Order: sequence, then structure tokens, then C-alpha cells
Amino acid sequence: MKRNGLIRLLLSYLPVFFVTISALVFLFFIVMTEYAKKEGEHANTVFAEQVLQAFEASVMFVEQMAVKEVLTNDAFQQFVDGVGEQDPMVGYQVASGLSDLLVASPLADSAYLYRTSDDRVLSTNQIISLDQFTDKPYVNAVMSGAFPFDWSNTRIYREIGSEKERPVISLAKRIPLGNGERGLLVVNISVARLSDLFKDMSRSELSYLSMRDSTGQVFAGSREQKTAPSDKELVMLPSTIGPWELHAGVRYKGLHDVISVLSAVWLIVGALVVLLGLLWLMALIRRNHKPLQSIVNRIHSYAASKLDLRLQEGEFKYIESAIDALLRETREGQAYRNKRYFREILDGTRLPDKQEWQEEQSQLPWPEAGSRITVLVLEIDRYGEFIQTYGERDATLLQYVISNVLSEMADSSGMKLWSEWISPSRLGGILMRDTEMPGDGQQLPGAAVCEQLRAWVESNLQFTVSIGTGEEIARTEDIPLAFDEGLYALEFRPALGLNRVIPRNTLLPTDKLAMYGLLQSISDFAQRFRLAEEEWEASFKQLFGSVEEGVFSRDDLAGIMNYLIYSMNRSFTDMSSEHAELWKQETLPRMEALLSEFYTIGELRKKLLQVFQETAAQIRMIQESKSHYALMKNAKAYIEEHYADPDLSLMLVSDRLNISSSHLSRLFKEQHGEKFVDYIAQYRMTAAKELLSSTSRPVQDVAREVGYLHSFSFIRTFKKLCGQTPGEYREEHAGTRR
Repeated sequence: MKRNGLIRLLLSYLPVFFVTISALVFLFFIVMTEYAKKEGEHANTVFAEQVLQAFEASVMFVEQMAVKEVLTNDAFQQFVDGVGEQDPMVGYQVASGLSDLLVASPLADSAYLYRTSDDRVLSTNQIISLDQFTDKPYVNAVMSGAFPFDWSNTRIYREIGSEKERPVISLAKRIPLGNGERGLLVVNISVARLSDLFKDMSRSELSYLSMRDSTGQVFAGSREQKTAPSDKELVMLPSTIGPWELHAGVRYKGLHDVISVLSAVWLIVGALVVLLGLLWLMALIRRNHKPLQSIVNRIHSYAASKLDLRLQEGEFKYIESAIDALLRETREGQAYRNKRYFREILDGTRLPDKQEWQEEQSQLPWPEAGSRITVLVLEIDRYGEFIQTYGERDATLLQYVISNVLSEMADSSGMKLWSEWISPSRLGGILMRDTEMPGDGQQLPGAAVCEQLRAWVESNLQFTVSIGTGEEIARTEDIPLAFDEGLYALEFRPALGLNRVIPRNTLLPTDKLAMYGLLQSISDFAQRFRLAEEEWEASFKQLFGSVEEGVFSRDDLAGIMNYLIYSMNRSFTDMSSEHAELWKQETLPRMEALLSEFYTIGELRKKLLQVFQETAAQIRMIQESKSHYALMKNAKAYIEEHYADPDLSLMLVSDRLNISSSHLSRLFKEQHGEKFVDYIAQYRMTAAKELLSSTSRPVQDVAREVGYLHSFSFIRTFKKLCGQTPGEYREEHAGTRR
């Protein structure tokens, strides 16, 4: 057959095709340019947040070092507790402590200690009365509570009258921490050094950063304001630790400026070109429509008379036959459209009123006025095993059986049902009942139908199902919310178990205190496992007992298990290379595989316990294969027997074992993943916890029984390692006392 007509038809459309496509490509370029601009602005905002975090981390390091000195340097306490002239050695130790603080903090410029009892100030250079001290106004302002933060705005500081003034920001920490009744520690940070920290970050032609205090003064970063009308400040981030703000923005230059300024004009021009192309296309279609009109008429005639036309030669007859085949498939596609329509209703993307529903989908059920609606989500339990057992063909048949049984149960209960399989493993359903239909006193009719279906599947099939239901609703507009509630209820299957109906209204909010307690139990288990203590298995069982007692969703359980992985990873990282390799190559992959495929907490507990038991056995093999295993065992036994001895030290234990203290320290770090002194402190705190919770002995007696001569040293160490004072711990655990 000659195709001259087809060629002429194609040639008539080519010009409008190229013009329209060119305009669309240009519009695409404009849109992508705007998108790149927005992405750049977003990246600048994210970068500003990272810069602020880095800045705060730098100054927080100085604050942490200062707090550490206040808590651990006895000379500081002796100085602020004294009055008048003191032992010169105390002043020397305080000055040394201040010097060490400045050396450890690269940003620090100077520091001094103020004593309220006699208004004396001690710095690295001098000890002087407050009246003669050049920084007296700042000290008085801090002590009067004039500042909302421990950190100050930028200010001018010089310690001695002959010194050159320099800008600083200052940290003021009261002694003791909190009330500041006895003294004050002031650490000044050099603004010049902070500016150097920002120098590389601010050196950009496309962006600017500036750190300002509450008075608006720029003390780090780019000091100039916006330099052109096209400059744009994107973000102002307040600091959480001081009276500072980070300002960040971008500068647009060159071709980017032209495109940005005229983007609206370009879009209008492009849209007009596309519109003209469409008008041109419509004119061509109108001209070429007449030869196709006869085909359209014949298609209508075929649909009316339902003639069975045979395929004949020629392009028009071929098109006619193809349309005929498409019409034959229309009915088959109706089921797919119904399923898609059902899913749109559940997702809330389409929810027509009753009139529209009757016009477009009159053959499907829809709630009558005043009906009560229950949305259910059924999921086949252990779907991976289910599909392996039955295969896709039999699985489809079983899904059909479940749908029909549910429909029959709904009909026998006097309810309407519309259900569709929304995924290979999940069936969604909408149950509708009259408001006059009574329940059984314990369950609503919708929940009762779900329970009947669950029991039927369990009794008649070789697998089980779990069903989540949303709360019963009266408005069709609430169907998407009820569907989300059903999905949420299914998230609790690992905690509540499989083969059950889970109504949303029976679930309680997650207990945050219980979650925090679990995190503490995880840390305790990781510590015991790392030290190869015999009690690690009991700690594991206690941990999972608490998990099983709580009702957590799958997301909450995943968070708990991920924290377990994090704690174990941190523990193994501090151990020897053999232990770290065992964790990375064997234990960690097995744990991650279990977390991705578990169905219930009981299964996860059993399999994880097996993994940890095998890992513990391998750890013992690694330890026993080393020559120093017995030596470390003896060292650990000696510590556990003599921890109450105040003279217990690395030197004492090394003398008892006839090895050098440095060698023992290295072996201890390799074997247990922590320093010798840290292990002793942790062991003493564990013993102290037992005494505090099980007896009513004074804190001073408890301190002596665990190896501390001075109670204040014991209290300071206990709070550092346990996060609370001994008195607070005893009050919290008073219920466990015998």
C-alpha cells in the first residue's frame, strides 16, 4: 500500500513539533536554573547550620574543660574556700591549672579565678584584689546575674593596665556550679582566633557568613553587609549556648543574575510559544481530521451493532481492528480500575461524594447516610515463608478464598463490604453497618467479623493472618485516617504477637520512661558483654524481659535494636583488633540480618541470644589463645578482692603480679577496652550502687567501703560516672532496699 498520505501527514506536523519542543527545552532550562538556585540556597542554609554546630562545639570544648577543672582540681576548691593569705603552693597550683586550661583550649586567651570571701582575683600572672583588677565591672555584672547566658557578648579585655586591649568573648562559671556562692571562674576566648576559624568558611564569592552578638556586632566571619541588591540573606540561626547569631546568605552574579531577574519574562515568552504551537497544531489537526472521520464513524457503528469485523489489508482497517481489541479488553480492565479507585480512597487522594460515586461506580457498595464504618487491614503472617510454600499461583487462589470468606461473613452479619488486595500480602477492607446494629457488648460488629475471619483462617488453612482495625467512624472523609490507624495497629505485631486482631483504640502511647530505662539496660549489657562477665546472659534476659513487657511498635523496636548495635559497636571498637574484626565480620552482619527479618520479639530474643553466645565463645577463644590471658584474669581477680583498699593502684597491682606498670596498663587496655583506673572506678561505683540501694548506711561509710578516704572525692566520681549524686541514686532506688 502506498504511504504518500502518511508521509504528507508527518511532514505537516514536523515544523510545529520542532518549535514546540525547542520552547519546552528552553522552559526546562529556565525551570532547572531556578531549581538549582533553590538547591544552592538550601545547601547554603545546611552549611550555615553545620558552621554554627562547629562553632558551638569549639566553644563548648572550652566550657567542658573549665567545668572539668572546677570539678576535679582540688586547688580551685581550696582557693575559693580560703580567706586572706594562703599557702603559696595553692596559688601556684591554681595558676598551673589555669595555664593547663589555656594550653588545652587553643581558642582561649586568658583566664582568672575570683574569690567572693575577700574579693581576691588570681590569674596566671598575678593575684590581686578586685578593686585593683581591670575587669571588675564584668565580675560584678556576672555576680549580680545581669547576663542570661554563661557566655558574654564581645567585649574589650586587658588584665594589666599596661597591656593592649583586645576583643574577647567570656565564659563565667560560678563556683560551686549552679549557685556561685564562693567564687567565679572566667575564661576569655580570643575573637581574633575565632575570626581565623571562620576565615576559610567565609572566603567565597557566592556566599557570606557572619557571627554576631546580641548587639549586632560582627565578631567572626564576613564583616561586610550585603553588597548588591541581588544579595540575599537566607538564614539567621540563634546560638543555644550564648547571645550570638549566625547570619548567612548568597550573592548572585553574572549570567545567573540575568536569568534570575528575567526568569518570569522567559517563562511568559516560552509559554506563549508553546500556546502558539498548540494553536498551530489544532489548525493542522482540523485540516487532517476529515480523512480520519470515516474511521471514527465506523468505530461507533461497530460499538453499536457489535459486528465481528475481520482484519483486512490497509492501514485504516488495521487501526479499526486494534480499537476492536481494545474494546474487548475494556471489561477486563474494569477490575484494575476498581482496585486503583479503592486505593485512592484509602490514601485520601480521591474521595467522591455519594452522587459522584453512584454516577461512576454504581455497581460498588458505598455507605448510606448514617452508616458506621470500620476500615481493616489484613496481613498474611510470615509472608516470605507463605510465598515459598505455596508459590505465586496458589497464593493468588488463597487470597481469593480469603476475600470471599470475608465477604460472606460480612453479609451474614448484615454488613456491606468493599475489599481489595492492596499489596501481595495485604488486604484492605471497608465494612459498613447500620447504626442500629448492636454489638456483643465487648466488640463492635466490624471487629467481630475480623475475629471470625482470623479464627476461620487459623482453623482451615495452613497459615495465619493478623488484622489491624481503625476506630469506627461515621464520615466517609475519615476513611484515610481510619486506614492509617489500621496500618499503625499492624506495627505492633512484633510486640503483641501474630495471628490476632489489633484494634487501634486498644493501643497506648509509647512509655518514654520505659524507653529510657531500656537504653540504660542496653548500655549495662554492652558493658558486661565487653568485659566477658558471667552475668552478661542474665543482663540480656533482663533486657529482653523489659522489651517484652512493654508494647512497642516495630519502629520503636527497630530504634531500640539499633541502639543495641550502636552500644555493642562502641564497646568492640575500644577492644583489640581481633575483637573488632570478629564484630565487624561476623556478629554485626548477623545482627543486622536478624533485625531486617524478625516477626516477633520472642523469635528475635532467641536468635540474638544464640548469636551472642557464639560470639562470647569466640571471644574466650581469642583471650585464651594469648599468653597474657591468665595474667589479666589474676589482675581482675585482685581488683575485685581489694577494691575497698584506698591504696589500690596500678603500681600496687603490677608489683603483686611482678610486671611493669606500663606493661600492665597496655595489656589492660587491650583486654578490657578501657584504662586501668577507669575499670577500678567503674567497679567501685557498681559496688557503691549495691550498698546505696540495699542498705541505709551513710554516704561517708559507703565511700570508705568502696575505697575512698574522702567522701567528696567519692561523690564527685559517682556523679561523673553515674550522672547523679549518691543521695539522688539512693532516693530513686529506695524501693529495692531490703
